[in-house]
Amino acid sequence: MPSDTRRICGPADETRAPLDEKRIKQDRAKHVVVDGERQDGRTCDEIRKFFVRANAVTQAKGSAYIETGKTKIICSIYGPRESLRKQEFRMKGKLTCEIKYAPFSCKKRRSPVRDAEEKDLSNIIKQALEPAIIMIGMIGKEGDLQDFCQTDTNTHST
Repeated sequence: MPSDTRRICGPADETRAPLDEKRIKQDRAKHVVVDGERQDGRTCDEIRKFFVRANAVTQAKGSAYIETGKTKIICSIYGPRESLRKQEFRMKGKLTCEIKYAPFSCKKRRSPVRDAEEKDLSNIIKQALEPAIIMIGMIGKEGDLQDFCQTDTNTHST
């Protein structure tokens, strides 16, 4: 049977990543329910408080302010505008996405330079929103999507 030469074959033996069991137990302890109440004060059947406001940024074409728990996000979109890269001709428009955590938003102060987590989240959001935005008919145009996050919890859910 022919083998797939484009696929990266892993080791034949199953290997497990080394786990820090002490850290795993500490992470699990954070989510323990004591007397029917979570650590953040919610009961087991209660959802996080949620607040949304549209048009939060007046300079943007569209924007939203989202607050869930202690996580706060401002999302704004600018454009469509003429593409700055004239040599790059496209029949469809282009969407750029940038996620930025506020430097003071996490337990450890973040660098002003975008890190790998911010880039990964930017790509995930871009891939999720591109099918929802009609880019056909926006020849040579691009739109910018910017998210600014302040968080103390998991941001992947928001």
